[in-house]
Amino acid sequence: MRIFIRLIFLLLITWCLVAQFYIAAVLLSLWYLFKNNGYELVLIGILIDGYYQAFYSVPTLTICSAVMVILASLIKPQLLMYTEDNEVVS
Repeated sequence: MRIFIRLIFLLLITWCLVAQFYIAAVLLSLWYLFKNNGYELVLIGILIDGYYQAFYSVPTLTICSAVMVILASLIKPQLLMYTEDNEVVS
C-alpha cells in the first residue's frame, strides 16, 4: 500500500508541474521529501525538462529538484531528536 501512495503522489506532483501549478507542486514535493528520500523527484525534473525541451538552455526544474533533494537529505537528520545512545526518539 505504501508504494501505491508514493506512486499516486509522484503522479500528482508530475501533473502539477506539467499543468504549471508550481506552488502546489512545491508543497507536495516538500511533503514527499519529508516522508521519503525523494530521489524520484530528480528523475521527474529531468523528464519534464525534456518534455519542455529545456536542455537546450538551462534545465531549471532539474536543478531545482536536485537542490531540494540535497537540502532535504542534509536537513532531515537535524530535524530528528537523538538520545545519547544515538536512538531516534519518537
